[in-house]
This record gives sequence, structure tokens and C-alpha cells, in this order.
Amino acid sequence: MKIPKNSIIIDFYNVTTTIIEAIQGYPVYRGTDYIIRDNAKAEGRSKKPLTKYLEATKIIRDYLARYDLNKILLVGDKQLPFSKQTLSMATNILREKTDTDYILSEQADKEIISKSRDYIVSTSDCVILEKTARIYDLAGEIILNYPKPLTVVELWAYVT
Repeated sequence: MKIPKNSIIIDFYNVTTTIIEAIQGYPVYRGTDYIIRDNAKAEGRSKKPLTKYLEATKIIRDYLARYDLNKILLVGDKQLPFSKQTLSMATNILREKTDTDYILSEQADKEIISKSRDYIVSTSDCVILEKTARIYDLAGEIILNYPKPLTVVELWAYVT
């Protein structure tokens, strides 16, 4: 999917965790909706060190640089430890190439859904996906185009 000259809202921890999981060698899964997801939360690996979030942000920055985006908006969960610091640092990295802001939210899902008319949405969260029209699987695109092969289990292939 080509991102039009537009703006994108990124479910920050959702997208970066999926990228981190794949790069660390854990399998990620493409479902019947063709969105790539990780299994970090179920496996107890959902909290990552700050350095990993920032590494994933640099990958996002470099990947999105090919598109002429007007704006990137990161949304992160306010209740996570050091979330403000993490999002602030990630925003500074993305600002190197694109106008970027962030929102700390008590309810990130609702925040993203409420802004989805003005933004292309990047997440693998099914609650958000069901309520938004313009979706871009940023984590999936990065993983599928990563310089070295990463493990993607094609779940859709098992559905008849």
C-alpha cells in the first residue's frame, strides 16, 4: 500500500513491539486480515528496554522517509513507566525527517479511533482496526522488507 501525501497516526508501543519482536528472532504472525502481529504480551515479553524502542523508531523513520508525509502522530499509553520520556525521544528521532508529535493517553485505543478520520492508522490492535477505515500495516511492511529474513508465520494459509 502506498501512503498518500497525508498524515499517519502510529499506535507506538503496538507497532514498535512487533518490529522489536521480529528483529529479536521471535516469530510474528500474519492473520486472515493480513495484518502482522506479535505474541509478546502472551509470552510475557511486552515490556522492552528504552534502547529497543528507539532502535525500532529509527527503523520507522528510515522506512517512512520514502513517503511524503505531512505529519506523524505517535500515541502511547500514559500508564506505562517512562512513557513520556520514551515518546519524547522517539518524536525527536522521527522529527529528523517528518513533522512529528505525540500524545500520552489514558486510553490509547480510543484516542487513535477518535483521530482516525484525519490520519492513516498504523496498528495491529483489532479493536482499533475494526473501527477505522484507512489502515497501514507499518510494522508488517518493515518486517517483510527487512534486509535479513525474519520469521513470519502465515496463519491465513491455514484457514480454508
